[in-house]
Amino acid sequence: MSPTQGRHLVATRDIQPLEIIMIDTALGIGPVHSTKPVCLECGALISHPEQVWHCGGCGSVLCSDSCDDGEVHRRECKMFRQHSFSIIPERYDEPCVMYQFVMVLRLLMMEEEGQEMLLQLQDHSDLLTQNELNVYGRNVVQIIRQRLCNPQWTPQHILRVISIVRTNACLGPERSGRAEYKCLLPLVAAMNHSCQPNTRIFHKTVDSVVVRATVSIKEAEEIKITYGHVLDGLAERKKIFESSWHFECTCIRCTDMTDLGTFSNSIICEVCSKHVQPRNSQSALSWTCESCSKTLSSDYVEARQESIKDHLLSPVGDTIEHLESFLLKYGKILHHNNQDMVLAKIMLVEEIGKIMKRQMELGNPWKLKQVKRKVELCEQCLDYLTRVQPGISSLKSGVILELGPASFVLIQQEFRKGKDRSDVVRSLDRLTDLMDLSLQNYLLHEEENDQKKAEECRSLISDLDQFRNQIS
Repeated sequence: MSPTQGRHLVATRDIQPLEIIMIDTALGIGPVHSTKPVCLECGALISHPEQVWHCGGCGSVLCSDSCDDGEVHRRECKMFRQHSFSIIPERYDEPCVMYQFVMVLRLLMMEEEGQEMLLQLQDHSDLLTQNELNVYGRNVVQIIRQRLCNPQWTPQHILRVISIVRTNACLGPERSGRAEYKCLLPLVAAMNHSCQPNTRIFHKTVDSVVVRATVSIKEAEEIKITYGHVLDGLAERKKIFESSWHFECTCIRCTDMTDLGTFSNSIICEVCSKHVQPRNSQSALSWTCESCSKTLSSDYVEARQESIKDHLLSPVGDTIEHLESFLLKYGKILHHNNQDMVLAKIMLVEEIGKIMKRQMELGNPWKLKQVKRKVELCEQCLDYLTRVQPGISSLKSGVILELGPASFVLIQQEFRKGKDRSDVVRSLDRLTDLMDLSLQNYLLHEEENDQKKAEECRSLISDLDQFRNQIS
């Protein structure tokens, strides 16, 4: 425990990249605050009354008979039954407030050991707004204390548990047919945040995760996770961290207004066409032109970025044409490393990859222009990702896998055109190292375990070795 960092984790020895640091099991899981009707056992979305199976114990809606008397719903089911209570939504096409108390109740019903771990976690119940207090009082506190007859839990205690969930619970992984759900992981919750973390987290199961190092971690170094996404912009991150976790991030990415030299948060000035850079003062975050000093508010930049992202994610017609048009249009007003520009490039790489895969299946050769464009986009994305989030990540591994075959084609072409052999070998060595990095990611049993992609990596590494031997 630290007066400045609070509860946090540090390495007791040197930790190697990809080494497992911990496996954490959730204290509880449950529906998110605003969810459409779901199965109280497995979390499956229930979108129509005809899909409903009523619990044999309490009558609440489940998805099928296989979820009846399941372990997740069992304890609350007993309480529901005792007090003639059940969750039966009136509509199945909109969020239902009846689920808001479920996860809180599950945590309150834990055994003493779980309660002790729960109450060690940070809460911000003192920062709940009057409107939030009213909503939680009506939809959570009253249901638990009055409708389900649990006066032993005071309103203050229930509100504290609500705040613990808000502060510490994370979303579970997306799964087909399953609604969003929250997962409260006690050890992960003790880890502090950095926008350049040294770990990554993967869900092994619905209620357990594995935490791995992404880079080398020295003894006594703090072990950190990220609460956001690598492609979240500065204004977006600042707003999320302050509203959800009530802190201002002071990590290396948030204090370096150039975002480690990538200028990913810069936009082009409408007045003089120079870079408008973020400036972080004690009063507020703002953007100021390096040439004419034109200033933009954080709210303006955030709203503009949201509008741009909406355009990016709303393609009309051919997807590749839409993405190329997006890059051309917004390349005039955004830095080429802007997060939405990088996202558009990754999306474009994947679309080009789909076309090249179909061409291979049909026995048709790749077009050189197509290959060069794909390599160019992949290299730009890799340069950005490597600088802002070093180490091995799924996103980076995917870009490398897209890069590999196309880059190999260009390396062979350059050799045929007379490029110096030593330069070609250096290019082969670099590509081999990248493919090996991607291979390590796809071989991870607890997370990726993607044997098909692992085999693609192995096959290309073999081809690279064979070509290197041929020209040596």
